[in-house]
Amino acid sequence: MPVLTTTIKDIMLRCCAIEKEAFAAAGISCDAYPFFRQAQNSVPYFIHRLGSSTYDYNTEAVQTRAVTIEIYMAAANRVEGYSDEYSETEDRLFYYIELVRSAFLCQNRSGGLPGGAWLCSETYPTLPLYLTDYYLATLGATLTGDSGYRELTNSGTGASQVGTVFTLNVPVFQQIGGV
Repeated sequence: MPVLTTTIKDIMLRCCAIEKEAFAAAGISCDAYPFFRQAQNSVPYFIHRLGSSTYDYNTEAVQTRAVTIEIYMAAANRVEGYSDEYSETEDRLFYYIELVRSAFLCQNRSGGLPGGAWLCSETYPTLPLYLTDYYLATLGATLTGDSGYRELTNSGTGASQVGTVFTLNVPVFQQIGGV
């Protein structure tokens, strides 16, 4: 039996599309996976993990909740371009953080779409149903921060990687009993 695409999986797939399209627009190839268990030496890449969620039962028929997605971005392998005096690795990290931040603020705004804050991209050009009722009342999906410079241990390859962890909060509106 195939696994159904849930709201959470849809959010992660949309994040992958936004990240890949933002980097491609900057001339950078990257990988993005809608799951956490991924290890590779090829950087940059993104993996996603479900964070905490808060629930608010508004009525017997509908529910609102705030879903947190943790976006791990590996920007470089630890040994790449690193010295005490100058770090190309850190410069790359700072640039990538700005690419991601900008992508979730205004992705595809020029194309008439509501933007990355609404989880829209060229791959996913329409608003997801779970955000529609929030369109006028909220800011949509919001990057609330990043962890700054992080050394991420890549247990799959044994490499230490430089990156950051973004926190994305997504307001979800759905009928009770729906996925």
